[in-house]
Amino acid sequence: DAFSPDHMEDVLDELVDDGLLATLQTAAEVGAALGGVYLRPVYDKELADRPWIVAEHADRAIPEFTWGRLSAVTFWQIVHEEDGQVWRWLQRHEPGVILHGLYQGTREKLGRPVPLEDHPATAGFAPLVDEDGAIPTGYDGLDVVYIPNQSSRRWRCKPELKDFGRSDLDGVEPLMDSLDETYSSWMR
Repeated sequence: DAFSPDHMEDVLDELVDDGLLATLQTAAEVGAALGGVYLRPVYDKELADRPWIVAEHADRAIPEFTWGRLSAVTFWQIVHEEDGQVWRWLQRHEPGVILHGLYQGTREKLGRPVPLEDHPATAGFAPLVDEDGAIPTGYDGLDVVYIPNQSSRRWRCKPELKDFGRSDLDGVEPLMDSLDETYSSWMR
């Protein structure tokens, strides 16, 4: 039986042996500093014969919440910078699908969409996406979860921010500034 306690224990043991605890520890540290963290599955047949979980940093995500729940999220990363040109890879996760896009712009502007084939970081996805740039996940729900560090007192009345977590350092900035000033003076 797939849901028997013995089978579930075997599955959890496999996940733990595959680095899950290290990923969760890293996610907890990142989430404490940035206010939250995203967990999502990845799969690369050249690296492993099954998917695994990765932690995505909150400062590289543009989330959308519906009634306090993550309903979609776009992860972005810079894949190339040269001569003032910035190439960004965007991965938008929606229920049942991941949309991939490559954009050529500047530091300040996202820029124009370019074919995935135009950069080595995204070329491998080009044959996998459909005409909309989408890859079905095979799962009807959202394949990403957001784990807020703790709810924010400052943002509780701001609808666009209330679902974000807060950093462990929230509110101690004046103390950190004072310590920095004192330490700098001491060093002088």
